[in-house]
Amino acid sequence: GILDLICMNTDCVPNIAGGIGSIQLDSLADDITFGLAPSMALMCYLKPIIGWWSLIALLMAAFSALRLAKFNIDERQTTSFIGLATPPNAILWASIAAYPAAVSQTTAWILLACSLMCCYELVCETPYFSFKSVSQHRTRIIIFLVGCLILIAGSIAWAIYSKQLQNMVVAGALCVFWYICFNGIANAFDQKAQQKN
Repeated sequence: GILDLICMNTDCVPNIAGGIGSIQLDSLADDITFGLAPSMALMCYLKPIIGWWSLIALLMAAFSALRLAKFNIDERQTTSFIGLATPPNAILWASIAAYPAAVSQTTAWILLACSLMCCYELVCETPYFSFKSVSQHRTRIIIFLVGCLILIAGSIAWAIYSKQLQNMVVAGALCVFWYICFNGIANAFDQKAQQKN
């Protein structure tokens, strides 16, 4: 938040070359908010279970910084994202780390492996639809939002049924997982359509 404020202030200062106000400082703020914070949350969540191996989760902070450095000035992202954006990745891991139930050692290792997969998704060239151009991705956005509403409603119902309202935090992780899966399915259909043409 402080870095974002500095970023806005430097935008107002004339004769600053290189776009430092609008890009570099904003990327630094994003890396701390959407990279370092969820990585540390996951590390703290896993450390009691798998010990110092949980430090591997901090790789997400490094890959988030790499993503921001690689793609923030990429002009191909005018209507969609290239690779998984840092905010949904942060929501995914913050939701998992906030889940109150204890996890087994096997589950902890699976989560750590999934964090490495997300590291790849952050910097890969896979296109991800976004809300930048609603008219271009209208159908996908509608399907995605309907899926999110179903997942959120299901999470709330499960939390009420189990009488543990804190279980609602899984809704964030489920929605991001749905976003990644649905995007992969949509990309597969796009590739088939291009091959036919």
